[in-house]
Amino acid sequence: MRPDDGGVRSRRDRRKGATYVLQLKANQPKLLAAAKRLDWSAAAGAEIVTDDRQHGRHDQRWIRSIDLSTVTGAQLLKIFPAATQIIRIERKRRDGDKAPRNWAYFISSLTADQADARRSGVIIRSHWLIETGSHYIRDVTYGEDRCRCRTGHLPEILAIARSVGITWAAHHRLSHAMAHRTLVHDLRALSNLLGVWIAPGPAPRSATKTAA
Repeated sequence: MRPDDGGVRSRRDRRKGATYVLQLKANQPKLLAAAKRLDWSAAAGAEIVTDDRQHGRHDQRWIRSIDLSTVTGAQLLKIFPAATQIIRIERKRRDGDKAPRNWAYFISSLTADQADARRSGVIIRSHWLIETGSHYIRDVTYGEDRCRCRTGHLPEILAIARSVGITWAAHHRLSHAMAHRTLVHDLRALSNLLGVWIAPGPAPRSATKTAA
C-alpha cells in the first residue's frame, strides 16, 4: 500500500470485511511525521505497560492509542482517512549494560472497541514474532532478499525449497545455518530428504583444471 494513495486500497479492503494494522516507516514520511506530532500525552490515561524477561533480556513496552475521530487525531485522519486509530509503542530493551529506547507507530482500521491498546499490542507483537522468526531466517540465513531469480516458476520453487530446509532443520533440531550448509553442500543429505536419487553434476571447470 502506498502512503500517498489516501487509503484508497484500505477503504476497498474494509468494504470486503478485511481489517489491518500497518506500521509507519521512513518510506511514509508524511504519515510518520504526523504521527510523531500528535499529542500523545492525551492518551497517557489508557497506557498499557508490559514487562517481559527472557534469554537474558528485559523488554519493557508502553503502548498508547489515539482514536482518530477525536480532536487529537484529526490531523492524521486528513492524510489517511481510511484509518480509525493510531498506536504508539515505546520499547526499552535491556541487554547487559545497554538499554536503548525506540518508538514505533501503527495505523489501524480496528476501532478502539474492537482492539484497545492492550489488544493492539498483542496483534502487533504476534506480527513481530513472525517477522523475527520465519522471515528473518528466510532473509538472513537463506538469503531470500538477496536472491535475484525472477524467471518463470523459479522464485516459487526456491521459496518451497527454503520452506523444506526450515522444516527439516526444526525436525532434526539443527540450527538453520547448519541445515542450510548441509543441504547446499551435501548431495546425499538432500537426496535422502527428498527421497529421490540425484545424479551428481559435472565437476566445476576450476576443479577439472586443478585435477589435470
